[in-house]
Amino acid sequence: MKYLIFSTILVLTITFTYSQNYFQTVFGDENNKVGLLRTMQNSQNEYIMYGGFQKDTIRGAYIVRLSQEGVVLEEELKPIIDSIFVPFNIIQKNNNNYLLTSVIRATPNYQTNNFIVLSETDDDFNILTEKRIKFPLDTMYIYDMDVREINDNEILCYGNCRNDNYSWATFLYKLSTNGDSLLFKVLPDTGNSDLEVNSNKIYFMGPQWYNEISVYNYSNFELDTVVRLSETIGYPFGNMGFVEFLSDSTFVVYGEYPNLDENYVSVLLDTNFNVLFRNTNIGQSMVHGNTPQFNALDINNNNEILTAINYDYILNENCFLVTKTDNELNIIWEKFHEINHYRKTTWFSVYATNDGGCIMFGIDLGYNTSVAVKMAPNGNITHINGEPSDQKAKEIILYPNPATTELTIQKAVQVGNCNVEFYNIEGKKVFYQNLTNSTTKIDISSLQKGSYIYKI
Repeated sequence: MKYLIFSTILVLTITFTYSQNYFQTVFGDENNKVGLLRTMQNSQNEYIMYGGFQKDTIRGAYIVRLSQEGVVLEEELKPIIDSIFVPFNIIQKNNNNYLLTSVIRATPNYQTNNFIVLSETDDDFNILTEKRIKFPLDTMYIYDMDVREINDNEILCYGNCRNDNYSWATFLYKLSTNGDSLLFKVLPDTGNSDLEVNSNKIYFMGPQWYNEISVYNYSNFELDTVVRLSETIGYPFGNMGFVEFLSDSTFVVYGEYPNLDENYVSVLLDTNFNVLFRNTNIGQSMVHGNTPQFNALDINNNNEILTAINYDYILNENCFLVTKTDNELNIIWEKFHEINHYRKTTWFSVYATNDGGCIMFGIDLGYNTSVAVKMAPNGNITHINGEPSDQKAKEIILYPNPATTELTIQKAVQVGNCNVEFYNIEGKKVFYQNLTNSTTKIDISSLQKGSYIYKI
């Protein structure tokens, strides 16, 4: 049994409180506006963050190296003289140098003067070479972009570009790591989505309809086939989708499952698009109707799949859910982590670590600073920004806090049937209810205003 205490903050409300470790800054100060765009794991199992910052009128890029626990080992802030500079990605080459990918949008005519910038640095982030590649579409500028490392000589850039009239296009752009333009193509549809390259094929989730996978030949960018996932697996995908290869012949796709009130579905397929395994319970314990954001996944050495989902469950309050599944998509566990409700954190990436756990990176929107959270194999937090933490993951969460008329209790998938009891400050039981569903709403309008203890 788990005992939880809540006490009154406002006289007219029932208020729940919990012990909370505040997420602190990794670097910089609260006056910096920081955007965490990409994070990568290098060959030494360290993590490199690469993004943009602004302090007063100074814009630039930052590079931060962290240990597996999120301890800052090295950081660089580089002021940029160009008017609009957007760092996008960082990869490690076979010689252990880093290749930084950025975009410059020159004003006032950034539709006709924007560039992709490739900067090669040594292991200490000293720039060795830098080349600007003119974006092939003169009337469009790059709005967002991602980069895939194909080999030590080639990278694949893809993303969205648009003009001032919000005309959109999705592009594929193959570049050499020396900055030579190799192949460019505008796709017929537009939208943010995910892709992977495997056996000279590009598996593109989308780009516009996320329940479709478009397969292109990497050598010439010609369309090979389009597979409608809703027809293959028997139900639709929606919202943003992710694709990740587990082996040369199998890959997993994730997406929203609209028929389950914004739950997520994971499907394992082979490269002939035969369905091997599926799971429609990912995020089943999420708050329905509040637009949860499935924003990260990674696969560890045991082919276990770690996914991260963050969402708002009431105004100004934030929570993220981490799920681990095996390679047959069976859920091993789900864990909730609550964040102080005076601050919001948006999570960008999750990486599996060698110990079977994971590390997550995000931005604290309240202070515009980065956040690194290391989790153990069981989902509990062990470090916050490099500092040891004993914060336990939650398998059950109760909200809002404070509450007036209704409470919601959510259980992780692995939690069986249980019940909740409320006690007043005199120790008298005033409420009892079984919790059989993943989400239970409780009417508390009949309870007197005050402080209560609840037991689950």
